[in-house]
Amino acid sequence: MKKFRTADEQEVGRNIERIFTACPDSVEIKLENFTKYVRRQHLKRFLALYEIFKLILPVKGSIVECGVFRGFGLMGWAKLSTMLEPEDLTRRIYGFDSFAGFPSASERAMRPFSASSPESWIFLETRTALTPCSSENRLPKNGRSLRAIT
Repeated sequence: MKKFRTADEQEVGRNIERIFTACPDSVEIKLENFTKYVRRQHLKRFLALYEIFKLILPVKGSIVECGVFRGFGLMGWAKLSTMLEPEDLTRRIYGFDSFAGFPSASERAMRPFSASSPESWIFLETRTALTPCSSENRLPKNGRSLRAIT
């Protein structure tokens, strides 16, 4: 995978890791105090999700994230939904990722469509590596739906 960080930015990451590892607190306490360890860019990213979520609160429907990668956005949407609309059990959060990249539009256009083709099964619900995250992160068992789609 291509690295997008400069050497200085990578060094900052290693320093944060050293601080996190050296702290005698349990991992749970460290995570409860995550702002001590998280880069400001990642905190800003979560706050941006929060601001977008506030805008969609009055809109009915599901949330679909295409390209979940490691699950930051998907779990962010799920947690925001749980916090900001605890009574709304109808909103669904769907995550989609091929985990292998996508063919270009021209490549797909050249292939004939077939309902039996795995590419047409995109919206079949499946279990992925993100599924255990929902129980480990203690999402409430209130009927809220988190779907991982591959």
